[in-house]
Amino acid sequence: MSRKILTSLLVFLSLVCAFSAWQWWRPYDPSATNPAYGIEQVSVLNDHSFYWLSIYLKPLGENSLQFPPKAKLAIENNHLLEPADVFHDTKNRRFILKYWVDEHQMQYASHLVFSDGMLRVKNENAFSLPSGQSRIFRQLSWNP
Repeated sequence: MSRKILTSLLVFLSLVCAFSAWQWWRPYDPSATNPAYGIEQVSVLNDHSFYWLSIYLKPLGENSLQFPPKAKLAIENNHLLEPADVFHDTKNRRFILKYWVDEHQMQYASHLVFSDGMLRVKNENAFSLPSGQSRIFRQLSWNP
């Protein structure tokens, strides 16, 4: 292999690695201003005509780690959904909020609503998964 081809290949691979690192470490919702929690990822599991949304929240301040957040899931203009379950993952210093969401509601944007603000969970794109499958998202744009 010639030196020019090898150099071009290394430059290309470096750019791919840099883009991958940026995708991995960028904030889930970059538009949030001074939130007490940040979304690490959202796990979605299709359970027939319903979805389990597991939202992984990382406290951004030391005081936020002591108590689970009182957050409701707002989907478009519908009523607010209470979490079906809340886990405190002490090993990874985070909370996991689980919501049971209707298939119809997954077609709209959703937000986590706190007493002092909100975080976007999903954008307006329609979303569906085959029954029994799951996906993990690290950004607002959910494309199966």
